[in-house]
Amino acid sequence: MKRISMILMAAVLVMFAACGGGSKSGEATEGAASAAIETVEAAASSASNDLLAKYAEFVDKAVPLIQKMKTGDMAATTEYGKIAQELATFVQEHQSEFTALTGDELAKYTELSEKLANAAQ
Repeated sequence: MKRISMILMAAVLVMFAACGGGSKSGEATEGAASAAIETVEAAASSASNDLLAKYAEFVDKAVPLIQKMKTGDMAATTEYGKIAQELATFVQEHQSEFTALTGDELAKYTELSEKLANAAQ
């Protein structure tokens, strides 16, 4: 949702910059538009970083519980069930944000997912 609102805000800023009434030079308009785009990209990157940080928290909670479950710790099994449910809900709620990850963000997500999968083996 934040990403959509940031994109819409950037579009509005670009429209205002483009409709400057001819009083501004083309360079000023282009500068305002590129500044707006950079602001949106920075906000989107920040949102992705927050998303990955929250995902990493779930993984960091789950991995030790998985290790304890392997030794037969029933309390860890119960706690892991809660964490797994929370993680599933979180991923489902943020599915569109996860599919929009790019480059380093996607690599970090993959690394975290592999960490979780390796612990479960």
